[in-house]
Order: sequence, then structure tokens, then C-alpha cells
Amino acid sequence: MHTLEIPEAGIYREYPSELEELSPKQFLYFTELFLQLLEGRITLHGFRVKLAAKFLNLKKTARHFALVEEKADDINDNLSRIAAEMDSFLNYGGFDASTPLSGRSPERDVVTIKMGFTKNLLPAIGNLYGPDDHLQNCTGFEYKEANSAFKQFVTSLGTSTGFDSAQPPTLSDQRSTDSAHPQAGIEHLDRLIAILYRPRKKFLWLKFLQQRFDGECRVAFTPKSNPKLLEKRQRKVSKLPFHVKYGVFLIFQAFEEFLRSGEIEIDGNAICLADLYKGGEEGNDSGIGMMGLFYELAESKVFGDLDQVMNTNIYDIFTRIYQLVRMSENLKKQTENVKNSHV
Repeated sequence: MHTLEIPEAGIYREYPSELEELSPKQFLYFTELFLQLLEGRITLHGFRVKLAAKFLNLKKTARHFALVEEKADDINDNLSRIAAEMDSFLNYGGFDASTPLSGRSPERDVVTIKMGFTKNLLPAIGNLYGPDDHLQNCTGFEYKEANSAFKQFVTSLGTSTGFDSAQPPTLSDQRSTDSAHPQAGIEHLDRLIAILYRPRKKFLWLKFLQQRFDGECRVAFTPKSNPKLLEKRQRKVSKLPFHVKYGVFLIFQAFEEFLRSGEIEIDGNAICLADLYKGGEEGNDSGIGMMGLFYELAESKVFGDLDQVMNTNIYDIFTRIYQLVRMSENLKKQTENVKNSHV
């Protein structure tokens, strides 16, 4: 958190310094402002000032305009200094190669969002409810379908799915004649949201009383789910403002980055998820091949048949993959040691 202190006025306020600390309303305001920045509707300085004013709940009133010029200038200077701290949300990746040398300036620097969060900043959209933080309550099938829709949307933007945390995919390259909002491929983003955000289960209060309730509040999404319900939900989602959709895009993007660099703890042991992607081909279903993986796990009967595997929690699946990767590495080392001992 950033801190604003003005002792003589008795003011002490904390305001967000990273995305993880934003409320859902603040996050949506952030995505809306960032899209305006991409469109060129506001300047980088304007983005900073508006964001800082929102976080501090600052508003210009008639009293402000009645101030003498010197006092008003002091207030504007102080706000500008505070606004500069909003850079903690952004990365600056150098100039856009398409920008002519004569037109280059800090205002036209390539700006991307600083990711690194694992919290679902939009737990609900209307009466549709999203996954838990880290996507902890997602099944293998849900992740496979969401990952597929996400990749198709990213591909429609002409952006690599290699996920560089320093420069995550943005929408700035996909502009229509009058908007920065992408038109081609938007149905894939709608499908991603329809997969992740679902209605609550009926009679949920009764399920809370059951000992075997797993805590999942959303209706199930399985290979046997009625596709018509997904299509209906997708049509509903298609009417959402684009900055809301972009927010979900960023949340899933952050989770994808976490899978490639983060750690999870199993029985007190840290597991580096990056190990699962070693040797994976870029853009090839996260280097794993999800459906092939499901078949292999189903053959081993660790989680049961194919349907049971796809309905297994994604972290249980990742843990099993990690075990298999380690077993394979140990077997290779043993084989190499045997070979070296005979040399």
C-alpha cells in the first residue's frame, strides 16, 4: 500500500500500490482507464491523475475553483506527485517500433500492466460467480476449456502466447476504425468468461449443511454439461462492457503466468510449477497437451476413468504431473549413472 500523510491536517490514508490490493470496483475503474489510455483518449499523465484521485476519493468542488491561483497550483502539484506513484501498476517496455522517430516521446512509450497477482479481483459479475483465487476450485476440464478459449482470443489479437510477465498481451494492436476494442475473436473472450463465471447452485443453503459439500458454489461445468446453457450464458456475457471483459482476460492471464513461475505448497513441500513446462513447445497447449494428459491419467486409474479425471481439481492434476516429471528425471539420472559407471 502507498501512504499519504499530512500531519498538520490530520490526514492519514492508505491507497493501493499493486493490482492485488484493488477492490472489484477499483479494478474495473483501472481496466476502463487503461483501455482509454490504449485508445489515446487520455494521456499517460491523465491516467495517473484520474487513478490517484479515484483511490483517494478526491473530487473537485466549487470550493476548489474559488481558490486563489497560487493555492490551486500547489494542490495540483501535490496531486501530480501522488499520481506519479501510479507507475507502480505499469511497465514501460520501450518505444513502439511503428512509431516514427520524430513522434517518439515518453507519452508514446509502450505501456503494459504490471501483473504478478493471483487474486480473483472480480469474484462476481452480476449474478454470475467466478472461480476462487489461484483458480483453486477449477477442474481439469474447466481449465482445459478456459485455456483453449483464452488462447484463441490471444491468437485473434496476433499476440504470442509465450507469456512474458514483463510484457503481457495487450489489446493495443487490434483496433477497429473507431475503437481500440477488438472485434475479431471477441466471441472467444465471451466464451472464456461464460466458462469461468456461472450461476450459483440451487438450494445452496441446504448444501452448506451437508458434510460432503466441497465448497463449490457455482453450478458444475463438465463434459456432460448442456452446451445450450453455455451458449445462453455466452450471449448474456457478450453484452457486458468491454472493460469488464478485459478484466477477466487479465485475471486469467495472471493465472497463466503463475503456472509458469509460481509455487504451490503440498503437505508443507513447495512445488515449482515452472518444472512442468520445461521442454514444452511454445503455444502447444502449455507444453502439456491437456487431452492427451487426461487420457494418460485415465489409463493409470489414479483419479478414475476419463470423466473422473476431467472433473478432478486442477491442482491435484498438476501435483500428479509434478510427480511424474520428477520420476522421469530420477529415472534419467539413474540411467546416466549406470552408463557412466560402465565407462
